[in-house]
Amino acid sequence: MITPEDIKLQLMTALPLYTDIFGSVTVGVASVNSTASAINIVKEAHGLSDLDVIMVTEAIVKVPITAVSLVDGELTLTTSFYHDRTSGSKDIGGYNKAVLEGFASTAFNAEFDILEIPAKNSFIIASETAPTSTLGYLVEPRSLFLGPQVVTKIDDNTFSIPRSDLLPANTVFTSFEYSSSQEIRIAADIKRAVTEYAKRQNPLPRLYVIMGPEKASKDRNTQSDAVTSVNSQNPARMTYLTTVDLLACFKVPPEDIHLAAATQQKVYEELSPALRQAMYGHVFEFADKSITAFAAIETFNSPIDYNIGYYLHSFTFEMPYSITLEQGDMIRRNVSFRDIVLKSKMFNNDGQEVEDDFALNP
Repeated sequence: MITPEDIKLQLMTALPLYTDIFGSVTVGVASVNSTASAINIVKEAHGLSDLDVIMVTEAIVKVPITAVSLVDGELTLTTSFYHDRTSGSKDIGGYNKAVLEGFASTAFNAEFDILEIPAKNSFIIASETAPTSTLGYLVEPRSLFLGPQVVTKIDDNTFSIPRSDLLPANTVFTSFEYSSSQEIRIAADIKRAVTEYAKRQNPLPRLYVIMGPEKASKDRNTQSDAVTSVNSQNPARMTYLTTVDLLACFKVPPEDIHLAAATQQKVYEELSPALRQAMYGHVFEFADKSITAFAAIETFNSPIDYNIGYYLHSFTFEMPYSITLEQGDMIRRNVSFRDIVLKSKMFNNDGQEVEDDFALNP
């Protein structure tokens, strides 16, 4: 089954990519160490310890361009190490972009559609001219570093994470951002969550994960919930709806207490789409492998008026899953009967017990 911890882990992993409402984003200076075994991040007084987990939200590197070749309006650029771009038709995720910077020919300091990837260390863009003099570099995000990363503390100002990409030694990240703490908690119900939040002094915004009821989508008396034709392989199928409430709690600034409009505006502009991106399309795993799980969807969200000085907003998501109900009684086939012994207890008209044994020998 889906647990509150499953929901919390997904939010902690994905939510920082879309909003920093529930956790501050820290900017560090990152580079591949001299042995190319790890990424070293310098951040003064980072406060991390060995085996702490950070959520990397942005990791961007510059890949130097070492050579160019122009043939019939197509410019091939060669990089000093493997890039992370793709190409191809749009319906299979192609039309990737190449962001170029640092060229002496300023016309190339722009964004280009990638036409083709002839090799892992080259790509082709459309151009009628070739850059002259100083060549620049390809600026690209490295998605393999995004998400949870386990920390190794080097000293109070430096820590490292594993190198999960083929970056050469001494490669410098132009941008490296991470979140080391997030205000996401699990609560049994809304009342307990709000009570706990109200007790805190100058509380930061916090998100509570509250598991809701689980219900079947239709009457269980029906023969099948999702399959119209019943057969021996699929006699019945039930679809269940697991719900979770995500309660966002905010301390409203004194100047906005009378309406809390600014806080609500932030919820609708930033938090609502961030939660959807973090939850939509994610299929939570179930321990029971016979279950067919579906992606999480939002079914409801609404402000909750609870306490003056606080603004609370509840988001409800559902994670549907289906269970196929197999035949309960197994009938053994091709087994011949030898003897049937029937022992019955009967009562006569006076209520006295009469016991008989019957032996049937077919």
